[in-house]
Amino acid sequence: MRKGEQTRAAILDAALDLASRYGLEGLTIGLLAERMQMSKSGVFAHFGSREDLQVEVVREYHRRFEDEVFFPSLREGRGLPRLRAMMNRWMEKRIQEVTTGCIILAAQRSTTTARPVPCGSNWYKREHVARGARFASRRTKGI
Repeated sequence: MRKGEQTRAAILDAALDLASRYGLEGLTIGLLAERMQMSKSGVFAHFGSREDLQVEVVREYHRRFEDEVFFPSLREGRGLPRLRAMMNRWMEKRIQEVTTGCIILAAQRSTTTARPVPCGSNWYKREHVARGARFASRRTKGI
């Protein structure tokens, strides 16, 4: 991995941690730059805008969820064993998120926001449904 890719991955990891605590709306380029000990323009160069950063955080959260919950469960036998494995992993992740933070839970703690966040937008809904459909069509071949 090149240095730029490593920096972007480190920024995204820190952004996910901050969003888990403060919600997506609480995630700012300035806060992230301070956390990474970078300039705001340095962080901005990797994502372009605050909304692009928020969208990438949601995508990274979904990628990690798939890696930690969904994909490992596919190794289990079909039917009830696979479903149980998936539910157990999902519950373990939720318990962990309650104590360490989660972008979904952090967003729910916020009662009002100054503007809508990407995950509340039609873009997010369309993206989430389209991603699920693509994923399901790839995975159902071997299930």
